[in-house]
Amino acid sequence: MENIKKYKNLVFDFSGVFFNLEYTAMFDFFHAQGLHHLEKHVNKHYYSPFFIDFDKGKISREEFCNEFRKEFKIILSDEIIVEGVHSLVKEFNEPLINWVKKNEGSYQLYLLSNNNPVSYHYLLKTIKERFGIDFNSMFIDTFYSHFLGLMKPHPEIFHTLINKTGINPAETLFIDDTEVNLQTAKQLGFDVFHYDQYDKEKFWKLKL
Repeated sequence: MENIKKYKNLVFDFSGVFFNLEYTAMFDFFHAQGLHHLEKHVNKHYYSPFFIDFDKGKISREEFCNEFRKEFKIILSDEIIVEGVHSLVKEFNEPLINWVKKNEGSYQLYLLSNNNPVSYHYLLKTIKERFGIDFNSMFIDTFYSHFLGLMKPHPEIFHTLINKTGINPAETLFIDDTEVNLQTAKQLGFDVFHYDQYDKEKFWKLKL
């Protein structure tokens, strides 16, 4: 995708953009714990209902872990379950983190992310420890699903972003790694860019 116009606003996704997601690592982790076929219940394109409730902030860590044990009929501690969920978080995208930090004043920068209360704190803490950066402070505003009770790809979360910030989608590039999220954004008038964690060079070729 080659862009010849300048954008006033950039809206970034978090997972799959600022860090790599490796679902196979999570599947392997739980496989070693005796849980097989997890990929049928959670993957890049499908989440079981209690995973969705967790990302919407409707259930606590304790409730999520209880639902996990009930759903998969397995006895694991809360700590092991959380460790397993975090095992899908792999390489952080240091060049992009540095680019956003450097360009805070060049664009109106926002974040729109599906996340959950546990991963949220883990990710921000890890970024702070590794890069010395308060991640959220790099953006004018951040929109996390577990705070809003809304998730991508549903239009409501995009409308919340638009209404709260006053941004014009026509002046905005939305950057996400998931096609269905990009489709919703495009329908609402955003320009979109599919961020491929395995081909990050495409982003650097954008004419923003």
